[in-house]
Amino acid sequence: MRSSSPTATVLEGLIRCPLRCTLPPCTAWVACDLVLKNRAAQSHLSTLIFSVDSVTCKTCSKYFLGRLECQTSKVHRKLCEFIEKGYMVSTRRQTVQSYIFTIIMAIQTAGIKNIKLPIRVMQKDGDIQNTIAEISLQTRIATPLQPHCIGSITAIMNRYIDRIAVSEFQDLLGDVQEFFNAESTQIDMSFPYFLEKKAPITDTSGLMEYRCTFSGTIGENNGFSLTVAVPVTTLCPCSKEISEAGAHNQRAEITLTVRFSRMIWVEDLIELIEQCGSCELYSLLKRPDEKYVTETAFNNPMFVEDVVRKVALAALDHPDITWFSASVESFESIHKHSAYAFVDSGDIFDKNGHAGQHLTS
Repeated sequence: MRSSSPTATVLEGLIRCPLRCTLPPCTAWVACDLVLKNRAAQSHLSTLIFSVDSVTCKTCSKYFLGRLECQTSKVHRKLCEFIEKGYMVSTRRQTVQSYIFTIIMAIQTAGIKNIKLPIRVMQKDGDIQNTIAEISLQTRIATPLQPHCIGSITAIMNRYIDRIAVSEFQDLLGDVQEFFNAESTQIDMSFPYFLEKKAPITDTSGLMEYRCTFSGTIGENNGFSLTVAVPVTTLCPCSKEISEAGAHNQRAEITLTVRFSRMIWVEDLIELIEQCGSCELYSLLKRPDEKYVTETAFNNPMFVEDVVRKVALAALDHPDITWFSASVESFESIHKHSAYAFVDSGDIFDKNGHAGQHLTS
C-alpha cells in the first residue's frame, strides 16, 4: 500500500503512526530524516540508525523489513518494540534491496560532570577550609528533557557559587528538582581536604592531603553519603615470616564510604581509618620519626584482607554509621600489580546475620 504523498509519509513519522511499505521520492525520505533529527536535537533526543533488507515481513505486513519472519528476526522484533513503545521512526531507501531505519529515542537523564568550583568545607574545629571541588550533578524527569536543560542546571549551580557547601546540598538539589519537576536529582562533590599532622616523635608539622567525596540524592534512593580515601602503610606478613631480616612494605589506600544517622566529621573518619593499617603515613618525618614508623609497621604486619576487616569492625562499632563499604588497595613494592580487598556492610549482614544487625535499625 502506498501513501497518498511524500508529505503524508513524513507526517506519519512525526505522529508516530506505523510505517507503510512505501516508495516515495528519495528527497522525501531525506527530508523526513532531517525533520526528525532536528526535532531530536531540539529536545535532547538521540537517533539510532540501522539498515535492513527490503523484503515484506510475512507476519507483520505493515513493516517493510528483513529477510526473516517477525518471530525470527532480531532486528524486526526490536523495531516493532520501538514502534509499540511510541518512538518516532522514519525510513529511507538505501539501495534497491535495503532500507535505512532511523529511530528517535528519548533521553530522560542529563546533567553536568566534573565542573570545577571553589567550595567551603567546615572543619571539626569550627574553621572553614577553602578548596577546589569537581562537581557532577544529574537529574531524571518523567518526560523528555527540554531544550537548554544543561544550561539551566549550570545556571542553578552558579547561584550557589559563593556558598557551595555540604549544608547547602539539600537546597541545591531541591532547586534543580523543582525547576525540572524531576523524579530524582543527584550531586557528587569530590575535593582534596588538608589537615595538619604532627610526626610521631619529633612533632614536626606538615599538611596531609585526603580525598573526600560528598554525595547526595533526593527523590529515588533519597540519602547522603561521605567517602574518604586515606593513605596508610602495609607490611607483608609472609615476607616477614620467611625473611631472616626485613620485610617488604608499601603504601596502601583505604577508601571508606558511609551513610549515617547523625553528622560524622571527616576528621573522625580519617582517624578511624588510620588506625587500621600497619602504620600511619606522615607528610614530613625526621630520623627518629622514620625509626618509629619502620618499627611500628614491622611489628604490625597486615594483608589487605586484614586491613579491610579491621576497617569493617571499626565501622560496625560506630553508633552513627547506618551503612558502609570499605576497600583497600595496596600498591605492592615487589610486584607490578596491586593487592585489593573490598567489603560491604550489606554483605556482612546477609552472611553473618547478627554482625551488621544494627545497620538496618
